[in-house]
Amino acid sequence: AALAAVGQALDAQGADRIRAEAERVVSAMDVLAPGIAGGAPTVGAAVTGWRALLREYIRLADRQRAGEDTWRDMRNAAIAIIDDVAARAPAVAAALPSEGPALDRARMLSYRMRMAALDQSGDQAAAAARMVTGVLDALDAAAASPGVPSAPSEARLWFEGVPVVAQIGQTVAVPIVTHGVSEVGGLGGFVLDVRWSPRALRLESVDWRLGDASRSATANDAAAGHYVLELPPAPVGPEVDQRVAELNMTVLGVAPDPSDYVPSDMLSSLQSALSDAEAHVRTGELARASSSLFDAYIAFDEGRDAQGSLYSRLDGVGQAGAVDIVWVELLDRSSRPDPAGTDAVVESITAARAALDAGVAAYVRSLSNEGELPITIDVVSATSLAGRPLSSRPSVAARILTTGLVTATAPSDDASALEDPTPDVGVLAPSGAESPAGADGAAGGTPSSAAPESPSPAGRSDLRMVWALAAALALGALMAAFSSLRGRRRPSA
Repeated sequence: AALAAVGQALDAQGADRIRAEAERVVSAMDVLAPGIAGGAPTVGAAVTGWRALLREYIRLADRQRAGEDTWRDMRNAAIAIIDDVAARAPAVAAALPSEGPALDRARMLSYRMRMAALDQSGDQAAAAARMVTGVLDALDAAAASPGVPSAPSEARLWFEGVPVVAQIGQTVAVPIVTHGVSEVGGLGGFVLDVRWSPRALRLESVDWRLGDASRSATANDAAAGHYVLELPPAPVGPEVDQRVAELNMTVLGVAPDPSDYVPSDMLSSLQSALSDAEAHVRTGELARASSSLFDAYIAFDEGRDAQGSLYSRLDGVGQAGAVDIVWVELLDRSSRPDPAGTDAVVESITAARAALDAGVAAYVRSLSNEGELPITIDVVSATSLAGRPLSSRPSVAARILTTGLVTATAPSDDASALEDPTPDVGVLAPSGAESPAGADGAAGGTPSSAAPESPSPAGRSDLRMVWALAAALALGALMAAFSSLRGRRRPSA
């Protein structure tokens, strides 16, 4: 019957009708033998089938929230999805080889939908269904243009934190400037989320350079290294590039920790979930372990489109995908109907921990080099003079170049010990300007005597000179004492 309909469509020479009837034939063939047709239609048939099964699961979940007892039916609906994904995934993978990670994620989430029904967790059921919907949308998009990545929109507006040089104990102004304002028709407003290491830097004040400072609203938690610069949208504003604000920062002399530049709550949640899961797995509580891991993964995944989230920061340096893959593998092993053994799950936990640490380290390395103190500037939003949202680079970093940083043993105490109650104001060193520190561009100065005794590599040469001098003095004193002793003994000889 379907082939007959295709013939009628050909006779009518209707392109849209021919395409629709052909896809109906492929869908019918795919039901009988998954993957036999190949190509995008196979993907479309698979995704259509998975969406239908997902709608049934969501319908049962809605009834459960309304007060009916549908947990058993939800479990059965999840099992149907598990079976269908297993049957159709190989054909979809053959048609779209680059979508292997998405299919692995779909399989893992189908396992979690079953576990949510068994655990009677409405929140996890809803989260799993939401994430499956996202996977199916991605597969549809990939099938529409296989092998062709979507072209990112070019950001014509961007903000820059100008690099500066400062000595320990010195206060320096870090300018934030705009680029591309004239190309976008003027800047009507913006929201910038600024973060730094509170053990390495202290914010003293913010100077606005837009004329009417009363239009500028700020919210901050400077003690935690966080400040929000906000210029409310208005029809009047900068029409050319200019300096919008200056952050007056004091260099405390303590090397920052990588965790200072990522959302600490999210990072701690993932690390704690991994540690707790390992303990539960070793005591045979695999279901409890997988549930806590999935809760942490849900929170991490929710940051995909959230500016400044841990996911978005790792994604900016190409590490979010690597972290996601190992977490999917971990949840797959711990959630499948026939779970992997203890050793296999612990192995995945170790891999997830290593991927997370590597991702954070890669992100921090992208911000600055050794001897530099980064300040991250995330562009939350920007609008034109007409109130139209502007596309901009999502994140940039300013850098303060210094020397003599030490590693803190107690962040807050060591940082305060290095503070200078009357710091000098530093000299700006924007791109192309002469550095105030000399030919090599490094700031001079000697660390405070109250600094901890753990020198960074930048100060090791000075420390070796001190030890060499001390050794020479000690040797001279020893020789003098020996000569004196011989002189006292000579008469008796």
